[in-house]
Order: sequence, then C-alpha cells, then structure tokens
Amino acid sequence: VEERDAFTFSIALNGCADALLIEEGGQIINHAADHDKILCDCNVQAAIIRFYAKTDQSSKAMAMFEAMSTEMLAADQSGVIYLAIMDCYAKIGAMDQLLSLFAALQ
Repeated sequence: VEERDAFTFSIALNGCADALLIEEGGQIINHAADHDKILCDCNVQAAIIRFYAKTDQSSKAMAMFEAMSTEMLAADQSGVIYLAIMDCYAKIGAMDQLLSLFAALQ
C-alpha cells in the first residue's frame, strides 16, 4: 500500500466537504492527525479549514486558524491558509474579520 501524501489528503478532504460527508471527512482529519508530516502541510491545513467552513463548523475552522503558529503561517508562501480562512469568514458573513485580515496581508 502506497503511503498517502499531503496532496491525496487535501483532495479527499475537499471531496468530502463538497459532498457534505462530515463523518468521512472527520475520519480523514483524524488519520492526518496521526501523521505529523502530512498534518504540517499548508495545503492540508487549508483543506481542513475549508472542510470545517463548508460543513457548518466555522467555529472549528476559526479556532484552528487562531491556534496556528507564526511559523506555520510564515511557511504558507502561497497563502492557501489565509485564503481558506477568508473564505470561511465570507461564508458566515464575518466581513469585518475578512477585511481586517485582507488589510493585514497588504
């Protein structure tokens, strides 16, 4: 069996989010949590935030983002984590938070 990589986890989790498969997505998140290398990937972190946002678990998405270390966010050179949390803010109508983060990133 091939070892799953971060890309595979991200795609699978995004699919679960799109199909609103909350239990299955939770299983993928739990499996990723058992693999530090995968869980530390910015794309996986962003996929988890997007999953929570798409499945009406915005508070989990925001808590995850707020708990991220400065080092993790600095490693996000493509900005996928920031884009994911900004999308979450938009989904719940938290425009002040979205615009504040947008301004901070300028």
